Amino acid sequence: MLKKMMVLSCIASAMSFAQAQSREPAGVDMAPISGIVVGKVKYIPLAELSGGAKKMVEADLATNALGKNKAYAQIPEEAVVYRKNYLGNVRDVHEVKRNLTFTLADLSGSAFDAFKFEGVVPEGPTRTGPWSSVSRYFKTPDGLLLILHEWDFVGDGGGVVIVKDLMNTRVADTPARFVVKKSPSGAVVSELIWVTESKYYTFTVMGEVASGEDGKYNLAWMNALAATLK
Repeated sequence: MLKKMMVLSCIASAMSFAQAQSREPAGVDMAPISGIVVGKVKYIPLAELSGGAKKMVEADLATNALGKNKAYAQIPEEAVVYRKNYLGNVRDVHEVKRNLTFTLADLSGSAFDAFKFEGVVPEGPTRTGPWSSVSRYFKTPDGLLLILHEWDFVGDGGGVVIVKDLMNTRVADTPARFVVKKSPSGAVVSELIWVTESKYYTFTVMGEVASGEDGKYNLAWMNALAATLK
């Protein structure tokens, strides 16, 4: 089933849940992936992959969000436009909470309280719910757009396989993947991806985040924010 197989491609190429759910990546043979267990997270080395799945991960490893010699991953222009036009998809937060398969991460008392809450967008698996995938949108005081995405893979009947080689940072004690992407028009998006025992998280900043200590918004800032989730 695509639902059980897709998570590896999400880690490997940082596809959104909605994209992965709608179609299998063209030209990628997902069959060599084995050991996926519904409702569980499993870490494997790159050496255990083969075929198209291995090529996909190797291509993602070639992108380098850390250090001075940054190599950007690619993001389709439509994915950037979708995120920026979120207001057209925002739903009433109380309505969404009543129609979820899970409980949203508690942000009360976290650093997210300092940001303006822009709204919540349910993202699957159906238009009417119940929803197992949802994104919350925020803006910093200086207007930077932040997106916190949660996927209830357990409730959705999915399993997660994570390639150890792709993990290049941590959220508290959890291995994570930091990636910076660039669209054909030059728009830059920074993402932090990590998985707990019950949820698949993506924290997106609609702008470039420094991997070092330079700048107001850097990887340490993203890691610290992500670690405050309850």
